[in-house]
Amino acid sequence: MIEDHVHEHRAIGERLSSPATAALRDVIETLRAHLDAEERYLLSSKVLRDDLRDHRRRGLAQSLRLLPSNAQGLRGRRVRTALERARRLREARPMSNETIRYDDAIVRKFVTATMVWGAVGTLVGLWCALQLAAPSLNVGPYFTFGRLRPLHTNAVIFAFAGNGIFAAVYYSSQRLLKARPLARLSSIHFWGWQTIIAAAAITLPLGFTQGKEYAELEWPIDIAIAVIW
Repeated sequence: MIEDHVHEHRAIGERLSSPATAALRDVIETLRAHLDAEERYLLSSKVLRDDLRDHRRRGLAQSLRLLPSNAQGLRGRRVRTALERARRLREARPMSNETIRYDDAIVRKFVTATMVWGAVGTLVGLWCALQLAAPSLNVGPYFTFGRLRPLHTNAVIFAFAGNGIFAAVYYSSQRLLKARPLARLSSIHFWGWQTIIAAAAITLPLGFTQGKEYAELEWPIDIAIAVIW
């Protein structure tokens, strides 16, 4: 029996002395060293958190001086860097509280134009409906149903809806961007758009049209729409 145990221990020793076993021992030692380092880091992190919690009321600057010695090294430096950045952010100049004066005058102009042209478009549409019921209301050649209906549709689309859209855009964009529009450009935009509507109101009853549904306006007015929009 004793001789069998001796032979068994010798066989185990020979296997442990092989190169593969030596490499395995190195891997095990490396893993053990990593586990020990991780355990030390967790302990130091707990101490660090406790110290920061205790000294939070004293301010970041004092907490930086009171960091424990076991928080040194690469991870400790990262913690110090993060705390230093937080301190600099707190000491940075706060955002300006300067009051922004929005240009609501241009908004009121577009809202007023929306109501005016909305009423005009509705009245023209009502007159067109009456012409269908009473054909005698067709007064030629400028105020017949065929010439007033395009005026009604374009007035509702470009005059009523267009001015309403621009009023909403000028109101919301200033508050979203915290900036005023250029007064000269906004004035050109408003009066240019009203000029386009007036040109449509004149040319359509006169019979100047491309003959396309919802695209009756002539090409010079189309170009003006693309530029002013």
